[in-house]
Amino acid sequence: MTVALRLLLLEDNRYDAELAIATLEEAGYECRWERVETEDEFVARLARAGTEYDLILADYSLPAFDGLTALRKFVERELDIPFILVSGTLGEEIAIESLRAGATDYVLKDRISRLAPVVKRALRERDERRERRRAQEAVRSSEARWRSLTENSADRIMTLDRDLKVEFANRPPPGLRVDEFIGSRFYQWSPEERRLEIKGMLERVLRTGEPGRFRLKREMPDGRSVHYESRVATRIVRDEVVGLTVSSRDITDRVEAEREREALMAEVGAHAVRVQQIIN
Repeated sequence: MTVALRLLLLEDNRYDAELAIATLEEAGYECRWERVETEDEFVARLARAGTEYDLILADYSLPAFDGLTALRKFVERELDIPFILVSGTLGEEIAIESLRAGATDYVLKDRISRLAPVVKRALRERDERRERRRAQEAVRSSEARWRSLTENSADRIMTLDRDLKVEFANRPPPGLRVDEFIGSRFYQWSPEERRLEIKGMLERVLRTGEPGRFRLKREMPDGRSVHYESRVATRIVRDEVVGLTVSSRDITDRVEAEREREALMAEVGAHAVRVQQIIN
């Protein structure tokens, strides 16, 4: 399958430029290319490189310009385009220096057959970087929207990563500062006697994808006991489980109502027993 490729060549020798293009076309690339020779021409093309070129091939040695200077001009613009040095003479020291300076790779002109596989790998790595950035941007955008929705929620909503560390909380648990809660492992703030239980439940939700639920009682500084019910679910981004969402609701009123109802039922039952005893 033919792959369209837009190239900028920094090369003073037209024959060498055409040989590089012929090598790529033989490998299945359909090349549309421009050749420049001077620093001014190269810098002018860099101004629009982000939208017009897929690849830059630069000779290392030119009459009034050199590949490392071109590379520095390129790196200054932070362009996500493969930059490959093509040279007739490129010593190991200069090759290493160019890679450290930001070159994608290098090819010797007397081994021009290496150009096509080097280009193929460079383009694949570029596409992978761009896909990762798109995925990261999608995650950031999704999380920003999600956080704006949770800020005013009555529930305490938290996200955990796959190591069960807290990444986000619209409010920390009572008595904790945000800076000590974020980055900590969620279960470590549970009562000591229940930490292993809750840790195991969180790990089970991660492993199976089945939602979980647990209740906790917290003793407040003012002596009150507050009861929370928490629901746990996996957090999925682009079909991958990236962690957990934990939503906790204050159910103190419900727990106290349940206790009052149980106490009332127990009192009614005891009264019924006493009545039956009197009748008998």
